[in-house]
Amino acid sequence: VYAPVGSTIPGTGLKLILKPVRGVESNGMLVSEREMGLSDEHEGIIDLPADTPLNVPFAAVMGLDDPIIEIKLTPNRGDCLGVRGIARDLAAAGLGTLKPLDASTVPGGFKSPIGVAVETSSGCPLFIGRHVRGVANGQSPAWLQRKLKAVGLRPISALVDVTNYFSQTHGRPLHVYDAAKVKGELRARLARAGESLVALDGKTYTLDAADCVIADDNGPSGLGGVMGGEASGVSETTTDVFIEAALFDPVRVASTGRRHGINSDARYRFERGVDPEFVAASIELATRMVQE
Repeated sequence: VYAPVGSTIPGTGLKLILKPVRGVESNGMLVSEREMGLSDEHEGIIDLPADTPLNVPFAAVMGLDDPIIEIKLTPNRGDCLGVRGIARDLAAAGLGTLKPLDASTVPGGFKSPIGVAVETSSGCPLFIGRHVRGVANGQSPAWLQRKLKAVGLRPISALVDVTNYFSQTHGRPLHVYDAAKVKGELRARLARAGESLVALDGKTYTLDAADCVIADDNGPSGLGGVMGGEASGVSETTTDVFIEAALFDPVRVASTGRRHGINSDARYRFERGVDPEFVAASIELATRMVQE
């Protein structure tokens, strides 16, 4: 993948100019995946198949040349923080027809060994969970990776990519736990004095009594509606997963996020309000995708 003089490298922001490099005039550079903003890989340049056509834009070769529609929203339009919400709004205005979703119930084969409890004062009025056994948490399929890359997200693993997909397509944040790392039931409650959480961003947060947490017998596993915890997070060795779809009080989510300085996609959506009628449907859709 060749970036000529005058190009701006997406992953670094470097603008290429004509200049000597080690005594030789440089007319551009060959780029790595990290320099193209595709991954963290920087050991070598991007290696393309031998039959890749020359003088064709990289975005076209990779199928990343879709039109980009950028929408600026007011805070009351949280329903349009997902592609389907925008499509629903357009259909309501007479532009096209909203495609149906198959949110039929995925039949269960066993009783979940992980129970769920919700304390009334927690700021979590609804919590739905489902336990799925025998998953292989490798790379997600190419079609899913392409969709995430197209909106600027880096694919991580199949399970995490599914949650990011639902956030972007349906405006519905989900969370996945490694079921083997959960001790006892998951409980939505307020944080207690002295509790802390090592979050998925690797930082340790001292919790406030006004924070809604999802906790197990080991303590807090995540900040409700803001960010999950590292201790119960999924990895490439995860084989059993517990999927969470929940509702969280927008005001509490906003105050918790501000208090701890956490800006996440989940917080951005929950504090603007998510569709309460879609929680049950989302767990069915997500379960079906994980199984597939």
